[in-house]
Amino acid sequence: MASDKHYPPAYYRFREKHKTITVYVDNELKEKIDKMKGQKSYAQLIKEILTSPSYEKAFSDGYSKGYSDTKEKYGISVPCTICGKPIFATKGDEMYLHVVNFLKKEGWHHQHHDV
Repeated sequence: MASDKHYPPAYYRFREKHKTITVYVDNELKEKIDKMKGQKSYAQLIKEILTSPSYEKAFSDGYSKGYSDTKEKYGISVPCTICGKPIFATKGDEMYLHVVNFLKKEGWHHQHHDV
């Protein structure tokens, strides 16, 4: 059943620019959040956390570590001919393209095609 309640245009403009977020937390976490929040609104608390330098650093550090770990585990690398440290091929760079072309030229394929 549709509501017959009329709202002023400002209400709709506000709702267009300010989205609602709903989260469910247990009582223990709710108490911790409320303690952190103090007299601030939840929106102010979230904005403060997400714009703090420590959050941005933690996010950046976590992203960098994840990227580095993934590159190390799944990336293609060869030892440098001068110092021996690994050189990683990144999709699209010159080394990556050389590796792809070499493997194509050598006829590399999935094992299931050998059947």
